[in-house]
Amino acid sequence: MGMQNKTGLILTGGGARAAYQVGVLQAISAILWEAGWAPARNPFDIICGTSAGAINATALACRADNFGEGVQKLLDVWQHIEVEQVYRADSLGVIRSGARWLSLLSFGWLLRQWHASPPNSLLDNTPLVSLLHRMLDLPRLDAALADGLLHALAVTASSYSGSRHMTFYQTAAEIAPWVRTQRLALQDQIGVEHLL
Repeated sequence: MGMQNKTGLILTGGGARAAYQVGVLQAISAILWEAGWAPARNPFDIICGTSAGAINATALACRADNFGEGVQKLLDVWQHIEVEQVYRADSLGVIRSGARWLSLLSFGWLLRQWHASPPNSLLDNTPLVSLLHRMLDLPRLDAALADGLLHALAVTASSYSGSRHMTFYQTAAEIAPWVRTQRLALQDQIGVEHLL
């Protein structure tokens, strides 16, 4: 099957938009079901996502062998998600991460420890790691790619400080990485760290 015959799904970022995406995927699943094409496998050969859309894309790709199950898993997560599952919202957690940023902004040039490892985010997103491990079945993704149920998964991360976009992609086939203006692609085995 040539590349021109592949169907792709692109899921954008934007926090709450990821919840809306699940509603659209649920509608697609219902339309396919009503049309008599109750797909066991995902109807999309290539799945791409950015930011929160990358989380949805990866979760869906992990269940490429059962589209309905993938959509239902996403629906369960988004219907029951709470702020505490994404970042520490308690006072102590917010104060700790906020104090670290404030120190960096105020005295960062004096503190050698932050030259090597500056804070990654304003809020402590440790709870997101646990949520992603519960959501994703990464060995199942590997199997879907090996069995030809999915051609590729691509997730894009943006660097706000460097204005560059890095796309990590996983595929069973060899696809050469690409470089475009402010865009770089790298073939890799997608994991939780790519989504963080």
